Amino acid sequence: MKGLANRTLKFLLRVKALLIYAQSTIQQCVRYEQRVKYWKPLVIKMSTVPLEQIVQQLQHVAQQLVSVQTQIRELEGTIAHLSNQSSDSAIYQQVGPLLVQVDDIDALTESLSETCNQLSNHATNLEQKESELRTSYEAAVKQFEAQ
Repeated sequence: MKGLANRTLKFLLRVKALLIYAQSTIQQCVRYEQRVKYWKPLVIKMSTVPLEQIVQQLQHVAQQLVSVQTQIRELEGTIAHLSNQSSDSAIYQQVGPLLVQVDDIDALTESLSETCNQLSNHATNLEQKESELRTSYEAAVKQFEAQ
C-alpha cells in the first residue's frame, strides 16, 4: 500500500509540475497575444491609412478631371456649331427649364469661350493635383513595401 501511495504521490507531483508549466506557458501566450493584438494592428493602420487616403483622393481627382474634360469638349462642340450657323438662324439657350431665343450670338459665343477657358484652367490644376497625388502614391507604396 505504501508503494502505491508513493507512486500516486510522485504522479500527482508530476501532474502538478506539468500544470504549473502549462499555466505559465498559457500566461506567456496570453501576454504575447495581448502585445501582438494591440501592437501589430496599429502598425498596419498607421502605414495604410495615408495610402488609402491618397488612393481615394487620386480617384476623386481623376473623376473630376474626366468630368471637366467632357464639359470642355461639349462647349468646344457647341462653339463650333455656333460658328457654322447663319446670322438669321434662330438660336436658343436653356435657362432653367425654359428655352430662350438668343438675340446676340456673338455674346453667347464669347460667354461660352470664357467658360471653356475657365474649365481649361481648372483641368490644368486638376492635372497638376493628379500628378502630385501619383507621386505621393508611389512614395507611399515604396514605404509600405519596405516595411
